[in-house]
Amino acid sequence: MPTEVRLPQWGEMSEATVVRWFKEEGDAVEKGELLLEVETAKVTTEIEAMDSGILVRIFVPEGEKAEVGTLLALIAAPDEVIAEHSQAAAEIETREQEEEKPPLPKSSEVESTRRLQIEPRARRLAQELSVDLETVVGTGPNGRITTEDVKRAKSLPQKNTEDQWIPLSGRRQVIAERMLQASRETAQLTLFAEADVTVLALLQEKLRNRGIRPLHVAIKATAEALKEHPNMNAHIKGNKMRIFPAVHIGVAVDAEEGLIVPVLKDAETKSVSVIAKEVSMLAEKARNGTLDVMDASGGTFTVTNLGGLGIHAFTPIINQPEVGILGIGRMRETPTLSRGMVLNHYTMWLSLTFDHRAVDGAPAARFLNAVAGRLEDLSWLIP
Repeated sequence: MPTEVRLPQWGEMSEATVVRWFKEEGDAVEKGELLLEVETAKVTTEIEAMDSGILVRIFVPEGEKAEVGTLLALIAAPDEVIAEHSQAAAEIETREQEEEKPPLPKSSEVESTRRLQIEPRARRLAQELSVDLETVVGTGPNGRITTEDVKRAKSLPQKNTEDQWIPLSGRRQVIAERMLQASRETAQLTLFAEADVTVLALLQEKLRNRGIRPLHVAIKATAEALKEHPNMNAHIKGNKMRIFPAVHIGVAVDAEEGLIVPVLKDAETKSVSVIAKEVSMLAEKARNGTLDVMDASGGTFTVTNLGGLGIHAFTPIINQPEVGILGIGRMRETPTLSRGMVLNHYTMWLSLTFDHRAVDGAPAARFLNAVAGRLEDLSWLIP
């Protein structure tokens, strides 16, 4: 019997995209050898061959999606006769082949019927120098193009006048689909709160010497607040809501290939120092592409920070099926009037986007205030 290669399930994933096949049909495969690479939850992972043999059929080509359990390929012994596999045949028959559309004519081709007055020598020179005469401005009589005009056009930097079309593929495609799905399927509402983080600002240098940044303090403050407001530490699917006893905070990371969210497990049990070390490690793995699927799975709430990019406040999009996501803005010095005196304080905008299906505005506001309160009064950080 041939060995079926099916898409396994990691965490709560439901589908994945085939990124690359390391083997082609007809290639020999050894047990334990890398067979293909798939992308799920914005993380790429590799699948090994379970048996040795010949890769006789590939059913899901590169770039296509597959649901968990989908038949990806068949591996058979070299002398084995493969019978028609009904499920595989059905999958192949139902896969639509998109027809290539003829390219639209370039603007230069559409306008090429316009008659140009060109000196014969200038035309020959343009061919030799690969200069598009449609882009040359003639300075001769009645706009006639001369050899000098062609030379001048060649010396000028060439402008790209065509639109650039970039396909949304790989991680960018996954991000686009998940963001659209979240906007379409959730009742999202964003609340804003301005926290007075003067004490945190004054402690920045000491904290930095310990490898701790304001983001790490905000993550710990969020974890503590989630323990008091468990309805925010939840998933919602259909008409059911699942509340988690442990706090697993996803931390959005700006990687080269796009946004990725590694998950800090059991954040409520860890000190700020441990959180700083683990978040830094996860961010480094996200940026160098070494995150595994479990590193980016199991989140119960997400924190995203644009303060380092100079953004004051923003409206983050929920990372489904989570109930909420907290956005952190930049820390800035703000003049404040107190008892007739102008004092300089440091403030930070927090933005909480939550799913109104699971949580009403008042409890969401209380949770956001709980986070802000912990950032304003850091006495809870003292052991």
